[in-house]
Amino acid sequence: MKKITVIIYFNLAVTLVAGMVAVAITLFRPANSTFRTYAKTEVIGAKLFANKLPSWTFTDVRLTILSDTTIEHFTGIVKPNSNVRFKAIRISNGPLWLTLSGDQGAVAQIVDYTSDVRFAASRKLSIKIPNIDQRLDNGESIALSIVGEIELGAEISANVEPGVPVPVLHSGSGNIYSERILGGTVFEAASYGLQMGDRFFVSPPTTKWESPNGVAAITCDHNPGLTTVLSAVGGEAWVTGYGRKAYPIRISHWDRLQNDPEVQALWLITGVFIAIWKLLARKVRAREKERGL
Repeated sequence: MKKITVIIYFNLAVTLVAGMVAVAITLFRPANSTFRTYAKTEVIGAKLFANKLPSWTFTDVRLTILSDTTIEHFTGIVKPNSNVRFKAIRISNGPLWLTLSGDQGAVAQIVDYTSDVRFAASRKLSIKIPNIDQRLDNGESIALSIVGEIELGAEISANVEPGVPVPVLHSGSGNIYSERILGGTVFEAASYGLQMGDRFFVSPPTTKWESPNGVAAITCDHNPGLTTVLSAVGGEAWVTGYGRKAYPIRISHWDRLQNDPEVQALWLITGVFIAIWKLLARKVRAREKERGL
C-alpha cells in the first residue's frame, strides 16, 4: 500500500511541476506583441521597408525635387525607393505635404502621365496636395499606405517660434495583442491612450531576425490633420513628449495571466490536479488509518 501511495504522489507531483514550469517559461520568455493604434495626428514619419515599397498615384499635385525643380500640375505615379525617410504633414485643414528624403542617390521613381516621361528624383522630393476639402467634395479619395518603421506625432521643441505652425499628435488609442502560449491565434492583452503632443513608436522585435513590421493607412477628411491606423509588431512601444520622461508600453505577466485563455486553462488544470492530489492523499491516509498503519 505504501508503494502505491508513493507512486501516486510521485506521478501527481511530476505532472504538477511540469505544468507550472511550462506556464512559467511561457510567461517569462521574450515575446513580440502587435500594437494596433488609431490616431488623429498632423505628422507621421517612417523609414520605408526595402521589400514592401508603396506606389502612389496623384492627380494635379505639385512636385518639387530638391529646391530647384518644380512641376506645378503633376499627374502620375510616385514609387519610393528603399531605405528612404518618409514624412506626411497636414496642419489643421491645410494642404497635405509628403516628403521623401535620403542621404544619397534617388529617393523615388516617377512616371508623369501628362508628358509620358519617366525619371528619378534625387535626394529629396516634396509633394503638395492642395484643396483637400474641394477634392473630397468632388469624390476624390485621399488615402495612402506605408510599410516600415513608423512613428506617430513629433516631440515639441522648447524653442518654438510664435506664429510658426508646429505639427503635433492630437489624440490616439490602441490595443495590444499577443500570441497565445500554444500559438496560432492572438488575444487582446491590454489597451493604452495617447495625448496631445505625444510621439509614439514601436521598438524592434525581440528576435533579431525579424523587422519591425509596421503598416499604416493614412487618410484625409474634412476634419483637421490626418486619420491614421497603425499596426506594428515589436517587443514594446514607447511614448515620448515634451516636459515628461519617456515611458514604455508593454504586456505585463499579469496581463497575460488575466487575458490569455490558454494560460487560464493551464492554471485551471493545475488546480484540478492539486484537488485530485489532495483527495487521493486524504483517501490513502483514511485507508491506512483503518488498517492501523
